[in-house]
This record gives sequence, structure tokens and C-alpha cells, in this order.
Amino acid sequence: MEKATILLVEDDSEFSQRMIRSFGSYRITVKDNLEAAFHTLKEKAYSLVLLDLSFASGHTLEGLKSIAPLKKLISDTPLIVITEDQQSSTNVEAIKRGADNFLRKDEFNIVAWKELFDQHIAEAKPNHLIGESPVLLKVQRDLVQLSTDSSSPILLIGESGVGKAGAARYFHNLSKRVTQPFLAINLSLLPDLLHDTYLFGYRKGAFTGANIDKDGVFVQANGGTVFIEAIEVLNLRAQVKLLDILNNGVVAPIGGKEQALDIQLPCSTKKDLGEYVRQGSFNEELYEILCKRLITIPPLREREEDIKGTINYYLDRLSARADLLTDSAWQLLLQYSWPRNIRQVINVLRKICAKLDFEELPFIDIQHLPENIKNGKTGQISSLDAFEQPILVISSDQSYLSKIQN
Repeated sequence: MEKATILLVEDDSEFSQRMIRSFGSYRITVKDNLEAAFHTLKEKAYSLVLLDLSFASGHTLEGLKSIAPLKKLISDTPLIVITEDQQSSTNVEAIKRGADNFLRKDEFNIVAWKELFDQHIAEAKPNHLIGESPVLLKVQRDLVQLSTDSSSPILLIGESGVGKAGAARYFHNLSKRVTQPFLAINLSLLPDLLHDTYLFGYRKGAFTGANIDKDGVFVQANGGTVFIEAIEVLNLRAQVKLLDILNNGVVAPIGGKEQALDIQLPCSTKKDLGEYVRQGSFNEELYEILCKRLITIPPLREREEDIKGTINYYLDRLSARADLLTDSAWQLLLQYSWPRNIRQVINVLRKICAKLDFEELPFIDIQHLPENIKNGKTGQISSLDAFEQPILVISSDQSYLSKIQN
């Protein structure tokens, strides 16, 4: 089975060689300048991109400026920045600009770094739907049909972890906009006060702290696709502006003039939007527009035929062989109900692969599986357990998320 691929953008040859020696389970390509990195990424896809922020100059500004265009190019491929900078503000700024995580060279740790790499590689959003069950094939057919009209929004409904992001990417790839940008935003991770500025942008002087013009996500993706996850939490002010985009094809940044906009808009939710309308927290007109083109993605427990394919897909992402699982282990994995869906599959497999790597096991049998799996379909899990852990952050500064939100 092929190794996961990593592009390391690093001009320190000594550190590059250290990375190659330390992480032999990946196929690492090194580029020592940004121009070469961009050229390579236009030609080939990688499982993960690692970006040194400082380069030979020792200044982080060049690296920071490259994050946004890199993410626009590689889309859902995870991007982790590596820095020698001791200031937590640098890490905060990197996350703001689109990096998925950050590492510090003075905290180099093979075990921890590999776990972080595996986690991001496994959880990168696929660009298709995984499975061939009748219900999933119907979802695919519906998306193909809806993709012929790329000017009207669609609403993807399903539980957490069922693959709504993969469906949105699949929808984008089917459309005439496939060569244009695809930008995704999960509103549940964004403070309410930032909805307007992040989505629609602002102009210099529009409010205190607006020192430059800033384009919002919609303008950045103009001509392409914006995927909004957790549409139910969008604040009412932003809902009205979103209606203006859908009805009139224009967007107005805060403090700026209207400009023409042409985007495709898949949205997703795991909630009953009708109930939000009744409570007065969701615009009824917006609700009616979204519900005209609605697709429901069923959970894994309702399409058991897809469980094996899903497990095999993510084992491949983690560079693990399916035959390392005994028949007994496979049987339990296929019988389990997977209440947290694909997200839970990913996290269980990460744990299994970690056992293979660090305990040097020849195979995975029943005793190596999590207790939830051993308990079978009736096994209960808590509201926040090992399957719902957030992305691991390897840093001495664990407060960066709160700083981003302030």
C-alpha cells in the first residue's frame, strides 16, 4: 500500500533531512522555496503540506502571507505551519490566515508529530461520497441532477459525521465551476460576531480595527463554490445579506459598495431548520429557498453495506493494510452501529494504527479494539469521548483558539 505523501516547504536542509529520517512511514517531498512549492502543488496532490514560516531570512511575514494563497490552491488538503518563533501571536495569525495547525521546531517530538500528521491526513475531507449502498447511490444521482443548475443553493441534511462535506465537494466537482475556487466555512467554529466580517468582508475604516480592506469568503470564491456548514447558527443579520446574494447576485462588504457575485452555495445542517424558523432564529424566506433543493444523507447504521468500504478508505489514508485486521476484528467493526458515523470510524482507525506503529503489533485482533466496539451495537458512549476529541495541538500555547475569537 502506498505511503501517505507530504510536501515539506523548508529551506533548512538539515531540518529537512531530519524530517525524512524521522518519518519514514510517509513519502516526503522537499521544496526549498515558495515558487517551487506552488508549481509542485499545481501538478500533484499531497496528503499533507508542511510550511516553514521563516525561511532563511528568519522573518515570518513571507511565510504568513503565503498561507492564504496556498490554502486556496490545495483546498481541503491540511496545512500545518512550522516555526522557530517563540511568540504565540505568530501561531494565532497563522491559524487566522487558514493554517490547520502549527508546530514549533524547539518542541520536535516524533511520536506526537506523527500522531498529529496522521490525524490531519485521516480527517481531510474526501472529494466524493464513500460507499455503494442503494441509498447512497441515490444521493449521488440526486447531486448529479442538481449540479446542472449551479446558480441555486442546495441543503444537505444529516447527522454529524455522515459525509456532508464530501457531498458538497462532490457537488462542486460535478458542476461547471469545478476549476474555480471551493471554500468551506464551518459556522459552528466561528463566533457569531465574526459571521458578517468573515463571510462578506469589510472596507478600511468601517469599524474600529478595520485598518485594511478585507474581502469576505464570498468574494474570494467568486465564480466558484462556498460551502457553509452548520447554516442553522448563521446570525439573522448575515441571513438577510445571504438572501441578497441569492435573490440579487450582489454582496456588500461592511462599509463598502455592492458588487456583483456569482457563486454556487451548498449548505449543510444536522438540525431541524423548520424548528429554528418557528423559534424566530432563522429567516423563513431563506429557509424556503434552501428547502427547494434538499438532500438527506443517511447515517452509517442505515447503510451497513458502506461500512467496510469506509473503513478500507480510511485505512488507506492512514497507510495501513486491511489484512492486518483479523477476521474476528473485522466482524466486530462491521457489526458496530457507529453512532458518530464516519468521524468515529476515523478516530477508531487512528487508534488502531497507532497501536500497530508504536506497539509493533503483527496484527489487530479483538483485544486491541476500543471497548465500545467490543460491546457491539448496544455499546454506549459519552457525549464527549475519545471519538469526539478536537484536533490535537502540539504547542506550549494552548490558548490560541480563544485569542483568535477575541
